[in-house]
Amino acid sequence: MNEQELKRLAASLTLAEKVAQTIQLNGDLFTENNVMNTGPTKELGFPEDFDLRTIGSIYNVNDPVKLKKIQEKIMAESRHKIPLLFMSDVIYGFRTIFPIPLAQAGSYDFSLIQKAAAVSAKESYLSGLHVLFSPMLDLVRDPRWGRVMESPGEDVYTAKEFAKHVVNGYQGEVGKVIPEEHVGACIKHFAAYGAPEAGREYNMNIYHRTKRQLKQIVY
Repeated sequence: MNEQELKRLAASLTLAEKVAQTIQLNGDLFTENNVMNTGPTKELGFPEDFDLRTIGSIYNVNDPVKLKKIQEKIMAESRHKIPLLFMSDVIYGFRTIFPIPLAQAGSYDFSLIQKAAAVSAKESYLSGLHVLFSPMLDLVRDPRWGRVMESPGEDVYTAKEFAKHVVNGYQGEVGKVIPEEHVGACIKHFAAYGAPEAGREYNMNIYHRTKRQLKQIVY
């Protein structure tokens, strides 16, 4: 699809359809007996008439057979025939498992890190994935936090070099269209997620507790 075709497609979407394209849902809603099951929409807070086929992406379904079934159903039934993006957490390897990011960054062998990322990209691509939630670039400075191992550590320079080489390994040459056997990188987390106190994610706990309290008040 060229740029003009893309602009025409975007212009043909209703406002609700444009918003839906920004929504990502757990792929479990679309697999096996739950394929396009509209039952969970109320639980998720969507209007009863919300069409799950209009969303933009799903995550954490890694089985290529399931992904193919989901995509075929979307393309057969959706009004605009916009394919879903398939995304997944692939932190330090898909089928081939590499050392954790903290260990990779500590090696300072950034060329080898890029080669490892390229392997992960190829394996993910061949399984039907489009985008990976990686690299994780929180600057972590409290070893008690459980997600330290996902990060390149506490040093800014190391994190920058790690990020550059992982993204290049995933996406191919910088500034070019992502080629076959490569995938998109989704740098995380936004924003300021890697600063827990005493290793505890207070902010997230407060968020979820507040959300539950608000639901009790509203409903």
